[in-house]
Amino acid sequence: MGKFDAKKEQARNLYTKGRINRKEIASLVNVTEKTLRAWITKEDWDSLKEAQTVTRQQLLQDAFSQLKAVNQKIEEMGGVPDKVLSDAKSALRKEIEFLESNPLHVYCEVFDELTEWIIENKPDKALEYSKLFRGFLEEKHKAAL
Repeated sequence: MGKFDAKKEQARNLYTKGRINRKEIASLVNVTEKTLRAWITKEDWDSLKEAQTVTRQQLLQDAFSQLKAVNQKIEEMGGVPDKVLSDAKSALRKEIEFLESNPLHVYCEVFDELTEWIIENKPDKALEYSKLFRGFLEEKHKAAL
C-alpha cells in the first residue's frame, strides 16, 4: 500500500468511527481539510459511517415491526393477503432469516475490537490489518448474498 493510500485508509477509519472531527483527522493524517472533504464526498464515507451506527438488532426489530404491520393489514382484509402483501411478507421473512443466520455482524464486531487493540498496541500495523479485515468482510458479505 502506498503512503497516500495508507493516509486515506487511516482517515476513512477515523472518520467512520466518528470519534474526532474532520480538522483533527486531517491533522493526524497530514492532509488538508479540502483533501479530506473530497475523499469523504467522492467515496461516500458518510454512508459508511451511518452503516456502522445501525445495529443488526435494530434491523431485526424494524423487520419484525414491518412484518407485524403486514400481518395486521392481512387481518383487516379478512385474513387472505393479496399479491402485494404476500410478496411483502415473503420478503420480510427472508430478511429476518438472513439477519438471524448471517454471522457477518460477529466478524464486524470482533474486527472493530481487534482494530482498536492494534491501534493502541501496534499502531504501525493498524493500517495493514485494517485493510485485510475489510477485504475479508467484503468477501464474506459477497458470499452471503
